[in-house]
Amino acid sequence: MTLLDFENKIKNIYYETAEIEAKIKQEYERYSSPEAKNIYAQKLIDDKLAECKDRVLTYRNAQKGNIEFEYKKLLEGLKPNQEVINSLEYQTRLSNTLNLLALSKGNIDTEQLGFICEAMDENTLNVIKNAYKNNTLLVKYIEDNSIATKIEDANWTRDTGKRALDFENESYMNRLARWDIENKFGVEEE
Repeated sequence: MTLLDFENKIKNIYYETAEIEAKIKQEYERYSSPEAKNIYAQKLIDDKLAECKDRVLTYRNAQKGNIEFEYKKLLEGLKPNQEVINSLEYQTRLSNTLNLLALSKGNIDTEQLGFICEAMDENTLNVIKNAYKNNTLLVKYIEDNSIATKIEDANWTRDTGKRALDFENESYMNRLARWDIENKFGVEEE
């Protein structure tokens, strides 16, 4: 699973939670209307509104658990793919790329390192980064595609998703988290 897939899953969880919450609240709408006091006893109104709030919070907490589950699935995929790394095809391509790097003193199109990043070959990326530390473009590309950076991005996405589910808490951070999910997650530049 990629970070973009993870963001889309979080976004779907967020929208589904909002939809289910709206349906739950609609079921109890008659108890929160101004006319309810004329029809129902205050104890019944209080009990029904508490029941509504409890159902909403229970559902939200379950969805936060789903976010955590998806996060753990993403982390499982952020490990070096030893099967690919040990393959003859990968080793041949790596040898050619390392020779090209040596001949050009690190001045190559960074996209040529994409296969190393896809294999999550962190050791090789660190060797290249240290060997060509004066090449800022190359170093930045490697840092942006490192496992640590991907985990940091995943942590931010997970935490944003969990905060965004706290609809009732109108803190600045929760409003910002909802904005991020509604406007930024899963948006690719064309």
